[in-house]
Amino acid sequence: MDRKGINMEHDAKITFWMTLLDYLWLIWLVVFLLIFIYRIASYRNFKKYVFSGAQNVENINQLNMLAEISESLKIKKTVELLVNPLISSPIFIGLKKQVIILPDKSYSEKELRYIFRHELVHCKRKDMFYVWAAQFYTCIYWFNPFMYLMNKRIQKDRELACDEAVLNTISPNESLGYGDTLLSSLTKAGNYKEAHVSVSLHENAKALKERLEFIANYKKTAKQLKFILPIFLIVFCSIGIVLSAYQAEILVKERQKGIVIKKEW
Repeated sequence: MDRKGINMEHDAKITFWMTLLDYLWLIWLVVFLLIFIYRIASYRNFKKYVFSGAQNVENINQLNMLAEISESLKIKKTVELLVNPLISSPIFIGLKKQVIILPDKSYSEKELRYIFRHELVHCKRKDMFYVWAAQFYTCIYWFNPFMYLMNKRIQKDRELACDEAVLNTISPNESLGYGDTLLSSLTKAGNYKEAHVSVSLHENAKALKERLEFIANYKKTAKQLKFILPIFLIVFCSIGIVLSAYQAEILVKERQKGIVIKKEW
């Protein structure tokens, strides 16, 4: 009690939770940094692994085919073509330097056309930026299990959207050949799995089954998949920002309630 007869008491239960909340942000920050640094380190290690074991493709026909498809898709930047015997499927990787990497397997000319078109569509749509955006927000919301589920859904939608873009550029009679190429890439899989740091021709058998069903039932009038990924990210992150602001307002009010003022006469 002070000289004016005013006694300030702290509600013990509220004080405990307020003290705990004071340190929650520090726990969140430490875990976020650990996960984010781990993801960056994984990406760097994967790039080092891929490029150290890769060789430049010198087949003129394959290089001309890649250049021809790049030109048809109006891709201005040069896309390099490498081969690595240890990767599990054809992949596209890179933000500034775009590279397509093939397993050391034999492909027919038709299969290579489908593979190049698929990976170049990823390049044209800048899907690697979406990959990193999803990884970044997963690190921010590491405590939310729904974020990991959303990340998996984003991967599926990204590949379905890419399949749709490829199917839009080929005739209906060629769609079965495109599906056969996806199946062929699964049977020719190598040893290294690169799910989080690149965009590959396929992820696993279960995801591939969904894509093959989509291809079998595809109609060129269906355009809805094209905008699912960016809209999903924008809406989800916006909701997170709004909820964070609302929670901060509640925290301020709870702090004010944590002190009980009594007058002593």
